[in-house]
Amino acid sequence: MKKTILILVVGLAMGVVAADKDSDEKSPQFTKSHLAKAKEYYALINATPEDEKLLEDMVLTIIEPQLAPFQKLPADQYNQIKKAFANWMLHMFKDPAFLFQLQLETAKIYTEEELGQLIKFFKTPLGRKALRHTASLMKKGQEIGKRWGEDHAPELQKEIESILKGA
Repeated sequence: MKKTILILVVGLAMGVVAADKDSDEKSPQFTKSHLAKAKEYYALINATPEDEKLLEDMVLTIIEPQLAPFQKLPADQYNQIKKAFANWMLHMFKDPAFLFQLQLETAKIYTEEELGQLIKFFKTPLGRKALRHTASLMKKGQEIGKRWGEDHAPELQKEIESILKGA
């Protein structure tokens, strides 16, 4: 069991470090004002309580497959491990270095001028409404996608079986 935990944690950490390293190697240089706009934009789009709930839901979705080795444990132990894992990831997602990497990614996508326009929009009533509803729309999209995937999984299963028979 300890080996499984160690493998899960090391694997996740290596993925985070690898992603961080790749991002650093490919990051263009940005002006301080460009990064400040990226930071302001990122803070603005993540300023609602719904976003916090969405982050928690996303983390639980991400970690669910990683928890498979623990599913045979008593429910209280499983839930404690699930909570510990989720808290660890939530802490990582709020880490200033992690957030800075997201700001760099944002700056790669949007010019400083575009960020200014987005910030201006998201401060309008319509922009605030869009921010309020984006998290719930994303969650509903996940739920619809899950149901859709479950409904259509037999089609994929048949195709995979056909491929395997031909191999």
